[in-house]
Amino acid sequence: MNLLKLSWKNIWHKPLSAGLSILLLALGVGLISFLGTIGSQLEKQFKSNLENVHMVVGAKGSPVQIILSAIYHISPPTGNISYHEAQQLSKNPMVDKAIPMSLGDSYMGMRIVGTNWDYVTLYNGEIDHGIAFKEAHEVVIGASAADRLNLKIGSEFIGNHGLQKTEDQHDEHPYKVVGILKPTGLVLDKLILCNLESVWAAHSHHDNAHTEEPEEITNLLLTFKSKLAHLTMPRMVNEQTEMQAAMPSIEVNMLLSNLGIGISTLWFIGLIVIIVSGLSVFVSLFNSIKERMFELALLRSLGASKWQLFALPIYEAIVLATIGGLLGIMAKMLGGILAQNIISEDYGYSLSLMSITIQDIYVLIIAIGIAILAAVIPAISAMRVNISHTLAND
Repeated sequence: MNLLKLSWKNIWHKPLSAGLSILLLALGVGLISFLGTIGSQLEKQFKSNLENVHMVVGAKGSPVQIILSAIYHISPPTGNISYHEAQQLSKNPMVDKAIPMSLGDSYMGMRIVGTNWDYVTLYNGEIDHGIAFKEAHEVVIGASAADRLNLKIGSEFIGNHGLQKTEDQHDEHPYKVVGILKPTGLVLDKLILCNLESVWAAHSHHDNAHTEEPEEITNLLLTFKSKLAHLTMPRMVNEQTEMQAAMPSIEVNMLLSNLGIGISTLWFIGLIVIIVSGLSVFVSLFNSIKERMFELALLRSLGASKWQLFALPIYEAIVLATIGGLLGIMAKMLGGILAQNIISEDYGYSLSLMSITIQDIYVLIIAIGIAILAAVIPAISAMRVNISHTLAND
């Protein structure tokens, strides 16, 4: 007796009932797989972009906003800080490296960052084509930014004032592309980088950037020489200066914790959907067994064992759960295409949501396990069919 073939025919004897169970299973598995994948990859992206940044200094305001602006470039900055004061902080003996940043301009939605080459080396960036920026108005572009903006070596463009696509442009200060970076998979890929003088010149009313002493930058990225600095430097900056210190590791952990609460809630909803789908499988199989008692008794009279009848609903549950689970994983991958486009368009991050992960396999196994549990009672009913009584009554 081919139980698998018989199970397949029994499932599609009532297509609407089977379809509902499969749909619920697909929704639950797809939701959990999607949230799990996107949550783990976002966490990886967030932490990988921290690199060796121990502290970020910015204008007084929200530490989270400082981190989102200075490291992830997904929030407006809290303001500017004194360049002179930042230089003094850079000379502190506990500071190993200090990287200044000037933000505020963009081109077609991509941020223009005034900094020095230490910022590129911080993320292990390397030139793919061209050379590093040296003179004012020379820029080096991240790999994804170059692709999206269709810029090449020698291309020139006018930057926008602000971080959105506006008509307020610095017409008198065009930028020239001199280099394109290799892909890193980090925030570096979506930036347009130049030296500080380029940004100061764009906001100066003078033709020459060096006609007046620049006074402000946006942020200062710091790495420390010792662990003691992690405890003393933030307090010193916050209490003794007009600047605000933000610790990336602390703020990102808080952010991921809050994000995790939301993802966990949706994950729990997905699990509830799978459990409800298990109840749907139970109802479907239980009713099916009641309607097929004569068929089951006939199978027993033809030589089928009790355990074969017990296995029949179990097989049906496994088939339903496998089909629903695989459809859910496919839905997760299709949803990943949409999510990738949104995340890439709005934030410039690259996520890989088109592959089947070990977590997807675990979710599929859980779904199959719940379906098997739902099939146990119907399977026991099938195994206990009374042959003589059932055949006599029918």
